[in-house]
Amino acid sequence: SLSPLDYVLTKSKLFEPHIFREELRISPWCFDRLLECIVNDPIFQSKSNSPQIPIDRQLAILLYRFGRRGREITFKGVAKWAGVSVNHVRLATKRVMSALLRTQFPRKFLPLPTEDEKEEAKAWVEENACYAWRDGWAFVDKIIVPLAHTPRWRGHTQRYRNENGRFVLNVQVFLKKRWCIES
Repeated sequence: SLSPLDYVLTKSKLFEPHIFREELRISPWCFDRLLECIVNDPIFQSKSNSPQIPIDRQLAILLYRFGRRGREITFKGVAKWAGVSVNHVRLATKRVMSALLRTQFPRKFLPLPTEDEKEEAKAWVEENACYAWRDGWAFVDKIIVPLAHTPRWRGHTQRYRNENGRFVLNVQVFLKKRWCIES
């Protein structure tokens, strides 16, 4: 019998793309393009007697892990889904992230905005959000922090519910330009 990982990479990828997307949060086509970008990275060249698991499996493990929350995101939970050891999940996460963060990948696929685009975004932030945020250069939205208890802030508990009815905080990270590594 196939592990869920094997099923996703064989059957779902070819015949049930909606299930593939549900599991890995990416289409089979995008998965293949992403795999092409990292497959030749030196981090996947094994220097030990133990061969690495195939790169497509390592990428799938990372995508599954990053597309989950709660118990499913733990190394143990992902290992159970993938049919591999906890150590394989740790190594796959490290290797794939290292390959994705190499300088050529982000520059090619995640280009920074031009100065004009930055100025346009700053003007919008100043006018529509918070003046103090104007000189920022990037925002990371949708960082979900689950709350252990129901918040009691002037009776506005509904504001803290997510789409699943759980109480959470939605954090927005603001990065100042001085923190940016200039290329």
